[in-house]
Amino acid sequence: MKTHFILKNALMSFIAAVLLLSAPGLALATIESATSFRIDLTQAKEAAAKAKWSEPDRVAVTSDGLGWGAGEEVGSRDFWLQTTAPMAIGLSWRPPIYASLRAMVHHPGTVGQLYARYGADGKHWTTWQLLDEVKQAKKDTADHEFSGVLRVPYRESARYQELRMKYARREDVPWSSDEEALVEELVRREPKFFDESAPFIGYIQFLYEADLHSGQRITGLEVNARWSLGGKHQAPKDENAYKGRDVPWRFKAP
Repeated sequence: MKTHFILKNALMSFIAAVLLLSAPGLALATIESATSFRIDLTQAKEAAAKAKWSEPDRVAVTSDGLGWGAGEEVGSRDFWLQTTAPMAIGLSWRPPIYASLRAMVHHPGTVGQLYARYGADGKHWTTWQLLDEVKQAKKDTADHEFSGVLRVPYRESARYQELRMKYARREDVPWSSDEEALVEELVRREPKFFDESAPFIGYIQFLYEADLHSGQRITGLEVNARWSLGGKHQAPKDENAYKGRDVPWRFKAP
């Protein structure tokens, strides 16, 4: 899955702050960025790779979009679509605990409900959270907009943050601010750590539910997630450790 990742300038500023402010290698810096995700539901191969939906034997993708029946048919179906290719956010070495979401469903019909959930390892997830509908000026629009915020409760992330701070003080690792390395070590030691815990937002999934009338075609889903990272950062022992790391969170459950 490909996501559009707006980060390069922010990461360069962050690295510069670390190098300028860190005599012993420690700095305070902030990254603010955004990640976007899109599914084109007029493309059968892309749709099947990124999502699943109800009644796939009746509801299918055509060049006009995802739907069923023809305009002259009467009726509607209780429809749902869930993304299966999760949206990765943050950085490969640092995931966020907060994300502000803005989403658009291209559906020429009665507006449905859009939900979101998050997880740390791409396998275990929180419960679905309903996003707010953004009221449109035009009542007959084919574009339905939603917004909402995902945030990890402090209680949920407390133990992980304690482990992260301990890791940050270690001298025996190449880069004590590399949370990907921390998580890999943690899962080797505690294989079920993420089974019931989601201490940060590494990945986001979406669920759309609506009445899908005959002849209506949903043509796509677009999401923009804004997130930020801040706090203390320890520069790696080798500056080259940053190379190739300006990509979204990528740790996956083994």
